Amino acid sequence: MLSLENDNANDNEIRMAYKRRCLETHPDKQPDHSDLLFKKVQRAFEILSNPDGRRAYDSSRPFDDTIPLDGLNVDEDESLFYSAFTDVFERNKKFSNDPKISTLGDANTPIANVRRFYDEWLAFRSWRDFSHSAEAKDLQEIKEDMPREEKRYYLRENQRVLDKLKKDEVKRVRTLVERAMKIDPRLRKYREEVAAAKEKEKADKEAAQERIRAEAEAKLVAKYAAEREAAEAKKAAEKADKQRVIDLKERVIVRFEDADLLCEIPTNKLLPDVVRLLNIDWLTGIMKDLDELEAFANKIDKMDNDEVVGYFNDFVEERELMVGQSRYGEPCRRLDSEALLARQAEVAAAREAARIRAAGIVWEEEDVSNLQKAIAKYPGGTMDRWRKMAQFLRDKYTEDEVLMKTKKLEAELKNKAGGNTATTSASQRAGNASSVKPSASAPTEATDVEDWSPEQQKHLENGIRELKAYKQKDKWQRIAKKVEDKDAKQCFERYRHLCNLNKNQ
Repeated sequence: MLSLENDNANDNEIRMAYKRRCLETHPDKQPDHSDLLFKKVQRAFEILSNPDGRRAYDSSRPFDDTIPLDGLNVDEDESLFYSAFTDVFERNKKFSNDPKISTLGDANTPIANVRRFYDEWLAFRSWRDFSHSAEAKDLQEIKEDMPREEKRYYLRENQRVLDKLKKDEVKRVRTLVERAMKIDPRLRKYREEVAAAKEKEKADKEAAQERIRAEAEAKLVAKYAAEREAAEAKKAAEKADKQRVIDLKERVIVRFEDADLLCEIPTNKLLPDVVRLLNIDWLTGIMKDLDELEAFANKIDKMDNDEVVGYFNDFVEERELMVGQSRYGEPCRRLDSEALLARQAEVAAAREAARIRAAGIVWEEEDVSNLQKAIAKYPGGTMDRWRKMAQFLRDKYTEDEVLMKTKKLEAELKNKAGGNTATTSASQRAGNASSVKPSASAPTEATDVEDWSPEQQKHLENGIRELKAYKQKDKWQRIAKKVEDKDAKQCFERYRHLCNLNKNQ
């Protein structure tokens, strides 16, 4: 009626067409002055100018619902895709609730716009009203004079038919969009580019991981090699240190052995005239500073035989105070560095004073004779031997003076014995050796009964005290079980030796 050229005419185009048709259909311009045509134009404008009326009218008009078939091949000619789908999307665009919904575009459309187009059409919402369309032929006419229940029934049936048509419409548009997405050359190219990018990213990631793994493996190999070299170097250094300790220990042993000042009896007792081998073992074992141990060995090499034993004993006692552990393995009081220095100075001063006094003292023949008797009465191993010998001489001389004079007499005897050995025959030496009796100046070699540590002596005394009333034959075997490293015979001989010493005193 309005002679519109475009079914999608806007409100301005409808008004312009309405005005034109009003002039054309006005009753004054009709031959018979009829207003029938003019009223129809009026009615058409009323319908199209109302949004609901316009949608009902557009929904009732014939519409091409066909969509391109699935399986369209556009590999050789991409233009087939645009010619097949562009018009279909344009036809269905007028039913969209969104008047600005995107169009399909062409081969030059950016991929972002293409993806937005499909996102919008996948969410397509149609305002199409099927109540006035040709597809709604199954709808029942609702009359005013119908009973209430019958009218409600037909209303529900009509709504069911309309819902089915609406559902089919949504499915049709959805199928259209999916078929277009499936063969769209732009999306296909985009998917290939995304797949290639992912493949490249995966390859780069694997290459990076392989590079990291190779670097980590190289670092691990280098680390293991460095650790192995460090371990070997440490092992070699430890081996060298052990060998150095062995060499220094052997050097110390040879020093005392050459001077006939070494005693191999297995005890740790400090004696004024000889050095026990176990004490050398203990000293070289606790000294961790090998340079200090070497300096000690150098010092005793340069010392006189009369002084070296005393220096060794003082050094052992200082080490006990430094480490806080005695040579018997028992804990003892530990001194700091200042206290140790003070003690060293005190010991050195006392030893020097004793040496000076001994050098200036003149021993009378009677005192020397009494000293020889004291040496015979108090042999090596006697408890507080030098104090008792000084008391035997009525405290005319100090213990250090008695010690130094005794060593001097022993040295003179050794030199004399060495001269006799050089001038006599083997038979004469044997005869002299058998005829010479142990004199007061002869060095007293410690026997097995003297090689008892304080700990062993303590256990022996406890055993004798506990088994005092025991009269069986295995008494000394039981006592020996309480004394470490001693058998029944050694325990009995030690007991008899102590009894003799008490009788002599």
